[in-house]
Amino acid sequence: MYSNVPVTENGAFDQVSNTASIAQYEVLFATMQWESNDSPPSPGFVLATEVAKLYNQVKQNPENYPRGMTIRILLGNYPVMSNFQWGSQIMDVLTDLRDAGVETMLDPEIGWRLEVANFPGTYPHSHTKFLIVDGKIIMSAGFNYGYLHLPANHPSGRGYDMLDLGLIVTGPIAQDGISVFDDLWTGADQIHCDDFYPDDNSDWKKTCSEQKAISDHVPEVTRYYLTPEGNSNTFSLYRSQAYKEADEFIYASLASANQSVDMMQVNFSLEMICMVNLVSPDLCTFNNALPYMVALLDAIEENQVKVRVMMENTNSNGLENRIGAIVFMNELESRGLADLVDLRFYDGKIHAKSTLIDDKLLIIGSQNMHYSSWGTNGLTEYSLTTDDPKAISEYKNLFETKWQEAIPFKEAEYGSSP
Repeated sequence: MYSNVPVTENGAFDQVSNTASIAQYEVLFATMQWESNDSPPSPGFVLATEVAKLYNQVKQNPENYPRGMTIRILLGNYPVMSNFQWGSQIMDVLTDLRDAGVETMLDPEIGWRLEVANFPGTYPHSHTKFLIVDGKIIMSAGFNYGYLHLPANHPSGRGYDMLDLGLIVTGPIAQDGISVFDDLWTGADQIHCDDFYPDDNSDWKKTCSEQKAISDHVPEVTRYYLTPEGNSNTFSLYRSQAYKEADEFIYASLASANQSVDMMQVNFSLEMICMVNLVSPDLCTFNNALPYMVALLDAIEENQVKVRVMMENTNSNGLENRIGAIVFMNELESRGLADLVDLRFYDGKIHAKSTLIDDKLLIIGSQNMHYSSWGTNGLTEYSLTTDDPKAISEYKNLFETKWQEAIPFKEAEYGSSP
C-alpha cells in the first residue's frame, strides 16, 4: 500500500467534501467541469450534499454561525463538446444543490449565502481546481468533477479509475489562495435564483438571473492562520493571461534540479502544431519544445539529473505524448544523455499533473505539461508546491508503486492502457 488514507466510495471527492464540512464561515471552490447527476451519485452531487448539510446546520443553529456562511462555487466556463455551449454546466450545479436539499441561495436572517458563477472567459477558459475553507485550509488538485475520476466499481456505473491527485495544506498559504480565487471571482458571470421552490409550481429556473460576481469576506476569514505544529514551506502557483508566475516557477525549479525529477503527468507534449508529426515526422524538432521540456534538458545536461516520466497512452493525449517523447529522446541521444531519462506510459488512465524535484519539492495542481497551459493565451491554472516531508513521502510511495506497473515507452503500443 502506498497510502494510509482510508478507501471510501467516492474517493478523493469524499475528502474534498469532508474538508468543506468543517467550515465555520466560508467555502470557496473552483472546478473546470461539473457533470450532471444523471448517474447518481455524481462527484458534484457528493459536494452538493455536503453544502446542503452546511445549510441545514446554519438554519437549525444560526447562533453557531454568528457571521453566517458563504459558499462560492466557480466553474471554468468549460464548453460542452457535444454542442459547443459555454457555461451551461452552471445549471447542473444549481440543480444538484436544489436536489440535495438546499432550500434557498440567500437567507439574510441566518446569514446564508450560496453563490455560483462562471469564469468570464471562453478562450482561454479556467482550468483551475481548488478549495479554500475559512482562509485556513487550501487544496489544489488535478481532478474535475466528472465521473471518469471515480473508482471503476462506483455505484454510478461510470467510474473509470482515472488516476489523479490533490494536495491539502493548512496554514497562511490559504490567504494567497483567497487572493487567487478573488481574482477569478470578481466580475465572473454569477447566476442567482430567487426561489428554488416557487409557490405556483412554476419552473424554478425562471427565477434565475445573471449578475456580476463581487468578492467580499468576513474579517475572520482574512486572518493568517498559523498551524500549531509543522514548519513546512508551501507556495502558491497561479497563471492567467495577466500573471505567469507559475510558468516561471516551474521552469526555474526544473532547470535547477540537482539529482532527480519524477513526474506523473497526463501530458508531455510539444507545441500544438506538432500533431502534424504523425504524418510529417520531421516537421517539429526540439526547437518546438515547451519551456518545461527545455528546463528538463538544461538540468539533465548541466547537472546529470535523472528523469522519470509517467504519462497517458490513450486518445489525443497519448498521440501528443508519443510525439513529444520521440523528439525529446532524439535530442537527448544526440547529446549523449539518453541514459539519464526513462519514459513510461501509465498502465491505465492518468490525469495527474504532478512533479517531484530532488525528493524535496512537490508540485500538484491543474497545470499540464501541454501547450494549452503555457504561453500568452494559456489556460488559467492553479497549483501548490511544498517541501512537506509527509506529502513527499506519500507521493514517492505512490510513484514507485505505479512506476513498477508502468509500460516502458519502447514496449507500449498506442492505446494499450485499459
